[in-house]
Amino acid sequence: NDTWSFASGAWTLLTPTTPPSIRSEACMAYDPTYTTFVMFGGQDEYNYKNETWTLNSTGTTWTKMTGTMPSGRVGAQMSYDTTLGKCVLFGGIDATTNYPANDTWAFDASLLTWARL
Repeated sequence: NDTWSFASGAWTLLTPTTPPSIRSEACMAYDPTYTTFVMFGGQDEYNYKNETWTLNSTGTTWTKMTGTMPSGRVGAQMSYDTTLGKCVLFGGIDATTNYPANDTWAFDASLLTWARL
């Protein structure tokens, strides 16, 4: 569960507070409006995660979000949508069905909430 920064051709290990648990296959995007990185999902050794974490732009603080969010999944894709002004997540392998998900969600960094599109 390391957090790294890449700048000027070099990687630097950061030491933010309360990092997320160890996981693989999570998706992540950067919201330039709120200078926040948004990470969702992934899996640990046993389970798919339906967790949303944000990391501030300085890389010093991880924050776990609560509330309604997509089902746990791995392999989803997320990107910042300039038209919506939100990070948008699509697909992945759903934890409930273990089949590909065909849904789209948007994360509003101003309200710290997900909405299904």
